[in-house]
Amino acid sequence: MEETEIEIEFLESEPDPDARPLGPADGWRRPAAFVLALGLCVGAASLAGVRAYRHDRAADRAAATLVLRVQATGDPVGLPGAATLGSADSWGGDPSTTVEVDVVNRSPDAVTLLPDAVIRGPGVFSASLAPSGGARLEPGEVGRLVGTARVDCTLPSAAGVGRDAQSTLLVRARLADGSVGTAPIGLNTGGESVREEICLQQGATVASGNFAESADPLRHTFTISLTARSLLSSPLSYTLTYQYSDASRNGAAAVVPNTALGAPAPAGTIAGLLVPEGRLAGGFTWPVTQCPLALPEENVDVELQLIVTDSDRKVLLQADEFDLSLLAAAACGQFN
Repeated sequence: MEETEIEIEFLESEPDPDARPLGPADGWRRPAAFVLALGLCVGAASLAGVRAYRHDRAADRAAATLVLRVQATGDPVGLPGAATLGSADSWGGDPSTTVEVDVVNRSPDAVTLLPDAVIRGPGVFSASLAPSGGARLEPGEVGRLVGTARVDCTLPSAAGVGRDAQSTLLVRARLADGSVGTAPIGLNTGGESVREEICLQQGATVASGNFAESADPLRHTFTISLTARSLLSSPLSYTLTYQYSDASRNGAAAVVPNTALGAPAPAGTIAGLLVPEGRLAGGFTWPVTQCPLALPEENVDVELQLIVTDSDRKVLLQADEFDLSLLAAAACGQFN
């Protein structure tokens, strides 16, 4: 048997006449390109890590954020039991009643309202509230806090001027990260403190009243007054008084910019005994001795108050505020 011979031909590549031999410069270009690519990869990874870190930090901050606001646009504190305040001759200097506040969750994550929310402010003896209904609030959801508040309606009171005394609701809530936060919420958006709101609501069940203001450009005077009728079955000893926005009372001169006021004089009956179903009508008249050149930027107010006596304590029953600047201008015939 004949052996078959196989020839194997080795192909040799021929040099490219246009090729350039590698020089010294090509020795560092390839490592440099590698280092550059590696740097870009590391940089991209680092940037992604930084972004992830920042995202985690932002999520952590959001989970630990508590932002609550009152839902109501008027008086933020509701009084569902207002009709029973002062009924059946049960009124007094330290009334207590059910209060409710609706709060909206403005936090970036869900929160859970906790018990023992409290209202603090001048004239508030105690006020503890707890969630009513669902306590867990998603962002934008509204929850209700309900409890009992007891306030001081006697005078003089640490509350000072009711409308200027700030009341605050302190709400505790469990946050998305498991921690517990506290959010303070101002409760004076309706213009009255919690103390004054409750005191005046009690007063409305004791005596029905109507406040009024008037101006006489011929005499350069203005008057603020109250007419009221007793709703009780027992007599009331009463006094009408006034208080300026700086908390000064009868006898003090109000400071109105670019305006001079004389001492107020009683109008009608400002003190006496209000018998059951009896009526009162009284107030005060101010003379304007120097007319204002222009209305001031800030209001200067006076509050007319109906105060009654209960067991030798003076109790605020009715009150309303008036703008002295506008009344002085009206008394000078500057506008009706």
